[in-house]
Amino acid sequence: GAGLTTADVSAHALSLQRRFSAAVEAGACGPLGAAEILNPIREGEARARFLALRHPEAARWRADLLERNVVTDVRDDVIRFGFGLYQDEADVDALIAACAALD
Repeated sequence: GAGLTTADVSAHALSLQRRFSAAVEAGACGPLGAAEILNPIREGEARARFLALRHPEAARWRADLLERNVVTDVRDDVIRFGFGLYQDEADVDALIAACAALD
């Protein structure tokens, strides 16, 4: 990387997760608002670079999002949204819009 530390990458991923999590909680992500956030963001807590949501429609959401070029991971009824170095706030806004378009 360009002199970036693991802490820098983690901080960036966390800021993107916060943006997406807030949108989910505010109802801006369509049906995802009905999902349970399994790993809510808590200050000062170490965390993975993804947000996991539990809902019976998780697999269908993954398929619909894939058609919109949004890649997620699903295991059973849990859909995971990963965040990393090569994404920015505009990418999160596009993700929010794609989720809002789900039915």
